[in-house]
Amino acid sequence: LHVNSMRSETMQFNLLCEQSVRNVFRKRAFRLLVEARAKVGTKGEDGPTRAALDVFRDQIDLSIAPALGGGGLDLAGTIAELAVAHRDFIVSDEEKAAVAGIQQKLASANKQSESSAEAVEEAAFGGEQEQEQEQEQEQEQEQEKEQQVMNKDNYSREDEQPKPWPVAALCRQPSPALQGFAPAAAFGVYERSRKGGPPATVPLPPYVLLSRNHSDVAWAGKAPRRLKNVIVSMEWVPDPAALRRLRAEAISGSASD
Repeated sequence: LHVNSMRSETMQFNLLCEQSVRNVFRKRAFRLLVEARAKVGTKGEDGPTRAALDVFRDQIDLSIAPALGGGGLDLAGTIAELAVAHRDFIVSDEEKAAVAGIQQKLASANKQSESSAEAVEEAAFGGEQEQEQEQEQEQEQEQEKEQQVMNKDNYSREDEQPKPWPVAALCRQPSPALQGFAPAAAFGVYERSRKGGPPATVPLPPYVLLSRNHSDVAWAGKAPRRLKNVIVSMEWVPDPAALRRLRAEAISGSASD
């Protein structure tokens, strides 16, 4: 919108400059015709009178350019040609100064127009770059969302239903088959970089167990799964008579591991 407005104003300014130059030599031609009005159209019409009449005539040019496009003069060149073609009617110092002032004003306006055009082009180029960056960011965000959805859809949910066991089974020793408890040291998560190899684990003490209803140790090598929150933790003593005190060395060694 701003560019179109600038182009319209430039076109109006150019027309004003051309009309102003024409007015300079048309005024002298008009005064000459007024003085020699009795000669117009008669045998007594001389060369200057005929030239003054030609100033107000629009000559029709039927010549054909030898090539398409290009070869045309800019407004400054057109005004210079008008001044040369009608130099017989631009005689006084005031008339010459008026034409020179219009040419100077036109040259100054052309420089400002060029600088403004460059600024507009730079702003447009910067706007295009900013728009491209925003589009790239939007595409990246969409790709991330698609990847998240894809990853979400790829989570395995096979055999995730909890398997209940009787409370009376707590009276027996921990067993994966009976209560579904396995050593927490065997717990790991699926990693694509390991390509089906054993998962990374933490060397926890053997008495720290993990329920199969939270995570099955066999899942780590198959497919990615969502981790469940731990909602219950308990100290379990199946047989109080079998309790024994651990040595301090064993406790510290397990903690350091």
